[in-house]
Amino acid sequence: MSQKRKIQATIGEMYGRTKGQTSKAQNNLETPQETHNAHVEQQLHEIFGSSSDDDLDEETNEVDEEVANNSKMKVQTKRHFRMEWLDKFLWLNYVRCDDKIAMKCNYCEKYRMNGPWVLGNGCTTLQHDALVTHEKSLVHKDAKARWINALEGKMKPIPDHIRQVEDANKERVISIMKVAYFICQEDLSLSKYEKLCKFLMDAKTPYMPKSQDYSSYTNRKSTNDFIYCISKHLEQIQIENMLEIPFFSLMVDESTDRTLEQHLVVYATYLDSKGLGPPISQFMKLNDVVDGKGKTIYDSVNQLIDVRGLEYKNLIVVSTDGASAMIGHENGLVSFLKKNNPNLITVHCVAHRESLAVADASKKIPELLCVEKIANKVYSWVQNSPKRNNELNDLLRVMQIDVLDVLQIHSVRWLSRGEVIIRLVKLMPAILTLWKNEKKTSSWYDKTLIYSIQYFLHMLADVLGELNKLNMTFQEETVDITTIGLALEVTISTLSRWFLRKETFAEGTIYLSKFLSDSQNGYIDIKDEETMIERHELRYISISAMDIESNEARKQSMKPCIEGTQESCQQLTEGYIETLIDSLNERFPDLHLFNAAKLFSPCYYPEERHNREKNSECWILKLFQHLQHTISRDVGFVALFDVKSCKRELHPFVDSLNLACEGFSMKEAWKVFRNTKQWHKTYPNMMKLWQAVLTIPASTVDCERGFSKQNIIKDIRKSRLGLDTLDALMRISLNGPEPSNVDWDAVYKVWKDTKSRRILEL
Repeated sequence: MSQKRKIQATIGEMYGRTKGQTSKAQNNLETPQETHNAHVEQQLHEIFGSSSDDDLDEETNEVDEEVANNSKMKVQTKRHFRMEWLDKFLWLNYVRCDDKIAMKCNYCEKYRMNGPWVLGNGCTTLQHDALVTHEKSLVHKDAKARWINALEGKMKPIPDHIRQVEDANKERVISIMKVAYFICQEDLSLSKYEKLCKFLMDAKTPYMPKSQDYSSYTNRKSTNDFIYCISKHLEQIQIENMLEIPFFSLMVDESTDRTLEQHLVVYATYLDSKGLGPPISQFMKLNDVVDGKGKTIYDSVNQLIDVRGLEYKNLIVVSTDGASAMIGHENGLVSFLKKNNPNLITVHCVAHRESLAVADASKKIPELLCVEKIANKVYSWVQNSPKRNNELNDLLRVMQIDVLDVLQIHSVRWLSRGEVIIRLVKLMPAILTLWKNEKKTSSWYDKTLIYSIQYFLHMLADVLGELNKLNMTFQEETVDITTIGLALEVTISTLSRWFLRKETFAEGTIYLSKFLSDSQNGYIDIKDEETMIERHELRYISISAMDIESNEARKQSMKPCIEGTQESCQQLTEGYIETLIDSLNERFPDLHLFNAAKLFSPCYYPEERHNREKNSECWILKLFQHLQHTISRDVGFVALFDVKSCKRELHPFVDSLNLACEGFSMKEAWKVFRNTKQWHKTYPNMMKLWQAVLTIPASTVDCERGFSKQNIIKDIRKSRLGLDTLDALMRISLNGPEPSNVDWDAVYKVWKDTKSRRILEL
C-alpha cells in the first residue's frame, strides 16, 4: 500500500473521512475538525498530486482481482482477506508475502510497537476476531494515542489520552446501567435487557455502545452485575441515613412466594434528613426463614441490625401481624428483642386487628356464612362460562345498570369481602333474572330469595362498606397515628346510629333501607324506566331450612315464620353489631398510646388554657408509660428521655405550638418547625420526644405492599429468581428514586470496584 493511502486511512480514523464514511462524518464532525481535515487533505494533494483517487482505485482493483483469484483456490487458502475490513478498520494495512496476504497495523508500525502486527511479515490469521482483538489491545491503544497526539499537535501525556478514552467508555457504561435501572423499576423481565439495548443502539441513542459484543456489557450476566451494584448503592445510602437518625422502628412480616418459599420482609420507619425530615418507610431486606419460628425470625432481624451497625437503644417500635411467632411471650420475636431493649413497644397492625374483629363477630351468625357461599357461587357461575358472562352484561345494559365484573372473596385481602358484597348487591337483579330462567340454578335461585339471606346481604353491604373506609384510613402510607382513635370512634358511632336505635333502625343506610322499602309486599320488582321486567317472590323460611327442597317446604315458603321475619332479622342484626363493636374495642387496647400523640397535634388542643394544660400533662404521662416504662439498673444504662426536663418544657412548648400552628395536624406542624433551630435549642427534650413519636408505625401495610411487589417481580415466568436477585430487584423497585436523582458516578464506582475490571473500548 502506498504511503498516501496509509496517511489517508489514518486521517479517516481520526475524522471519519475515508471512502464510504463521508456521510457519517458529516453528521458527527464539528466545524473546527472539518477545517483541520480540509487543511490536511490540501497538503496531501500538494504532495501526491491530483491523481490520487485514480491511483487508489487502480490499486484497489488489483487487490480485488488478486483476492478474487485467491478465493477460488479453496484447497490452498481457507481464510480470505475481505476488502470491507479496510473500511471498518482504518488502521489496517495488508501486504503480500510468498503469494499470501498478511495484515499489519499502521499505528503500531509507525511507533515500532511489539507484536505480530509489526514484527516479521505481519499477522497471517485472516479472521475478523483477530482484528477486533488487536483493536482492543493496550498496545494498539497506546499507538493510537500517540498518533492522535502527533496529528493534533498537542503532545499530551499518554495517561491523559487513555483517561479520555475511559471517560467516554464510562458514559456508555452509565447509559446501559440506566437501561437496567429502568427494567427494574418497571418490574420487567431481565431477559428484555439485551433487546432493549439493541433497540436503543439501532435508534442511535447517544452514549450507547457501538456494538453488541460480549465485552460491551449488553449481555444478561452484565445485567445482574449492574443490578447488584445499584442495589448496593441504594442500600449504602439507607445505612448512612439510618446511622445519623436518633430513632427508628421496624415492621416485620412473613409470607410465601409463588414457589412456596418462605420469606421474611423487613421495613424501617425513620425521619429523613438526619432526623429533621418527614417520616418515611423504606424496604430494608428480604430474608429466607427456614421454619418460621420466633427464634429463627429473631436471628434474621438481629443479624440485619448488627450488619447495618444500628443500635438497639434507638429502636422504638416493632410492628407485626400479631402471629404467635411474632408476639409470643416466651419464644416470640418481640420477647427476644426486648432482652436487648426492655423499653421496646410492640404494635399489632391495626388493619389486621380490624379484619380479625370482623371475622370474630361474623362467626356467630350462620346467615353471614350463607351470604359468602352465594357470593362464591355467583363468581364461579359467571367466570366459568363466557356465554353467561355475555348474557349478564347484556341484561345489565337492558336494566340500565352499570356493567361490573363479579368479584371473588379472598381471605387474605382485607377489603375483599366488603367490595364483593357491595358488587353483588348491585348485580343481584340481573343474577336473579338469569337464575330464574335456568333450570340448573333453580336451587340457588330459591336459596337466594330467602328473605333473611337478602336482608343480611344488603345489611353487610352497608356494614362492610363503612368498615372498608376505616381500613383505607389504616392503610394510608405513613398514617398519622393520632387519627386512628378518631376514625375508630366515628365508625363505631355510625354503626350504633344505624342499627342500635329501634325507632330509627336502618335510617341512613344505603342498601338495607332500600331493600326494606322494596320488599314490603313480599316480593322484589325489577323495573327499568318504563315497565316492570321481572318479579321475584321472597321466601320466608328459616336459614336452617334453605337446603330442604321438598314440596312441603316450597308450599310454606310464602308463610312468615319466626326465623324468617323482618323482626327476627333485626334482632340478629342488633346482636351482630353489638358483638362487632365489642370486638373492635377489645382488639384496640392501646388506643391511649395513639391518642397520647395528640400532644404534638394542635388541632386536638382545647380552646381553654386550663383544659389544654390538663390534657397535655395526661398525654405526656401516657407517652412515657410506653416509651420509657422500664428503668434498667445497669450502671451503663442511659435513658433516652429526660422526663423532668420534658415536663419543665411542656407548657411553654404547647403554648408556642398552639399559637404558631393552630388547627394543624402533627405532621403539618412538624413541617413548620422541623428545621427551626430556635425550637431545637429552646425545647430540645420535647423536640426529641416528638421525633420518637413520629417514627411509630401503626401497621404492617408496607410489608404487605412489599409482598405484593415480590409476587409481581417473581411471577410464573420468573419463578427461578434467586433470593439475592429478588432482594436487589425489590430494593430498586421500591426504594429507587427517579433516574435523574441517582448518583450514577457513585454507582459506576461501586461497579468498577466490585472486581478488577479492564474496561474495553465500547
